Amino acid sequence: MPIAFDVRLMQSDLTAFAKASSKFLANTNRLTELQAQLATAVTNARQGDGKVQWNTNHGGTDQPVKTRPSTSYRSHGTSAKPLVAEISFNLVGVLSEDDDNRLIVSSGGTCIKLMWAEDNPNCTECHFDIHPNKIGHPTLHTQFIGEVKELPRLISFFAHPLDIVEFILMEVFQDRWRRVRAGVTCKTQLHNYPVNQRTRLIAVLQTYTGWLQAGDAPLVSLQMTPDPFFDLYPHETRPQF
Repeated sequence: MPIAFDVRLMQSDLTAFAKASSKFLANTNRLTELQAQLATAVTNARQGDGKVQWNTNHGGTDQPVKTRPSTSYRSHGTSAKPLVAEISFNLVGVLSEDDDNRLIVSSGGTCIKLMWAEDNPNCTECHFDIHPNKIGHPTLHTQFIGEVKELPRLISFFAHPLDIVEFILMEVFQDRWRRVRAGVTCKTQLHNYPVNQRTRLIAVLQTYTGWLQAGDAPLVSLQMTPDPFFDLYPHETRPQF
C-alpha cells in the first residue's frame, strides 16, 4: 500500500480548490462532483468490504477535469495557439482498519492530456502513476505516451490529484495562475489548502531523503516502495473532528 490520505482533508481541499480554480476550468463543477463521488465511495466502503475506487469516470464514461483555452503558456501570449488540458485519475485502495477516515491507496494514477483548443484529436499525454513493488518502477513516477510507452519512468513527488491539477494550471496559464494564486480572494478561498499541500509534499520528500541517506545506491534507492507508505497527512497534522 504505497500512499495514504485523510478523506476529510481531501474533501476539504476539493471544496477549497474548486472555488479558487473555477475561472480556469471549463467544467467548473467537476471538482465539486468528484468530492461527492469520493463521499459516496467511502460511505459504500464503510458499509461493505472497505474497498474504495475513486476516479473521474461517471456514468460509464471518463469525465476529466478540463481547463479553459489558454494562450498564456508561452511568453509571446496572444500569438500562441489556444491550448487546453484534461486531467483524469483513478485511485484504488482500502479504508484503514483502525481509522475509516483514512484511505490507503494501493495503485492508480493521474493522466494529463494537452491539446490544441481547435478540434484536433492529437494530444500530448503523460501519466503520474502510483505503481509499487516493481523493479525499475519508482513508486511515484511520470511516463509519457509515445512510440515507446514504457520508458522513461521519471521519479515524481506528485501522488495527490489536486497537486497535479494545480501543476497543470501553472503550466497552461503560467503567470495568470500565479497572479490569481497570490491574490487575497484566492488565498481566502483556498483556506487550509496550501498548508495541507505543503504537508503532503514534504511527507514524500522526507521519505526520499531518508532513502538517499541510508547508504544504498542513491538512484536505485529512489525506486523503493515505501514501508509502510507515503503518508500524505501524517497523524499529527490530521484534524480531530
